[in-house]
Amino acid sequence: MQIQTLTEKQSQLIDISREILNNLKAEQLSLDEIEKLLNQRGQVIAEIDPLTENVNAATLPVEYQDQLSEGFRTYRELHNLIQPELDRIMSGQEVALDDASKRRKAEDRYLVLETPDISYISES
Repeated sequence: MQIQTLTEKQSQLIDISREILNNLKAEQLSLDEIEKLLNQRGQVIAEIDPLTENVNAATLPVEYQDQLSEGFRTYRELHNLIQPELDRIMSGQEVALDDASKRRKAEDRYLVLETPDISYISES
């Protein structure tokens, strides 16, 4: 039954999203694991798309309508929690990359010049 498959895929989507959120909030961040989970989530979404095209929600029994609505609401809530965590991590990575770039420039100048130019360290 296509509805059963849709609800199973929806459940997988929610489970993967929860796992992503847990990994993002973990003390030890594993970018490889998060990437793997994001790819899995994308694959499940791709599998859900054709299933939803063939389902007319108005003809479903109320219990299935409620179940599907609740599942998609839960997924949206999880997605809304995941996105700020990803933004926070990306922002932190940008700051770290910028800092590393400034240090590298300062080290390069220090090694080339007899009188070290450390102006890159104090630049914003």
